Amino acid sequence: MLAGLINASIIVGGILTLVAVAIWGHLSFWSWYYRRSELCGPLSWVYSPDGWRIALEHVPVRRGVPCVGQVICCPGLACNGRIFHFREEISMARKLAEAGWSVWILHPRGTGPSERPMKGADRIYGYAEYVKDAFAVVDFVRSRGQGKLLWVGHSLGGLIGLEIANYDESLLDGVVTLGTPIKLRNHTIHKFYYGVFKWFCRGLKTAYLGKLSTLVAPWAGWVPALHPPPLYVNFDLISKPDLRAALAQCFEDTPRRVLDEFVDAIERGDGPWDRLSNELGERRFPLLAIAGGRDALAPLEVTTPISKLGPHQSTTWMTFPEFSHLELALSHGAMTDVLPCMIDWCQKQAELDADQIRVADPESTDQIGPEVVLDNSSQKMMNTSAG
Repeated sequence: MLAGLINASIIVGGILTLVAVAIWGHLSFWSWYYRRSELCGPLSWVYSPDGWRIALEHVPVRRGVPCVGQVICCPGLACNGRIFHFREEISMARKLAEAGWSVWILHPRGTGPSERPMKGADRIYGYAEYVKDAFAVVDFVRSRGQGKLLWVGHSLGGLIGLEIANYDESLLDGVVTLGTPIKLRNHTIHKFYYGVFKWFCRGLKTAYLGKLSTLVAPWAGWVPALHPPPLYVNFDLISKPDLRAALAQCFEDTPRRVLDEFVDAIERGDGPWDRLSNELGERRFPLLAIAGGRDALAPLEVTTPISKLGPHQSTTWMTFPEFSHLELALSHGAMTDVLPCMIDWCQKQAELDADQIRVADPESTDQIGPEVVLDNSSQKMMNTSAG
């Protein structure tokens, strides 16, 4: 009897070891297979208040093009800065540089070339630490750059930019948000998928979203089960090979604390950024808020409120009906549809003087920012409301 239990234990142990080796080999191979040149410009290092070394990737203005200002690009949850320069043909950073903007790609702590935690106990930071890092980055760029300074943030990266501008409007001359949720209490995610999100790696210091993304990357676009409603991808806007490479290159493990902060925001409206809803209307910085009509991670129910909560008289709201979450920043569709509108808005901010930004009547409840819906089939912008 005892011998049988020992043999069974050996067999089970052997199987588990083989499974672990197979998973490690799978992750290692596909990480290597999909790897491309990770940097498109020289790195600068910024030290956060608590000593973390944060990488800033600089994409200078294209030679021969006058510099109109600086742009800091910040990715969202569990992403590195690669989403802004995936490859030459899909690169918001490169296109902005060609339009005269000196671009600084922020790789959040623990991602890309930025300092990574040496052990699990070090990955206990959250939204507040990301914001402190961003303040240090803004100070660094302001001390070295010329012209207006704008912030472009995807998803959580947009919230970080709003946090900075809300704290001190003089730090940024404009903010662009891409798929940024502002009222997560309105989220429409199905209970099953929300449960998966809520309990994924619960109790650990790290949520292994990067490893999970690399694990499923080879089958992305081929296996429908890998694209449930919250993870919908429009393959008319991003190719399957690009999606597979992006899953392996752009997504990273993240602190479980950040997921818990999202849970607090969804369940109780008590996320660290929820107070922005009450404060942004009192500010005057220019804001361009862009959302995807088919974005299930940040659906219109959680992004649209920014059109009414954002700074009065200076908020522009744009909706791209066929775009989901990732495609707003990383897709050939973003290059042809989203980016031209964004660059046009940025150019207008570069031409504005500070005294040209009007301050709204704080008692006004009208929607005073223009709302724009982009018809992807005709590529025409239709002004659906104006203040």
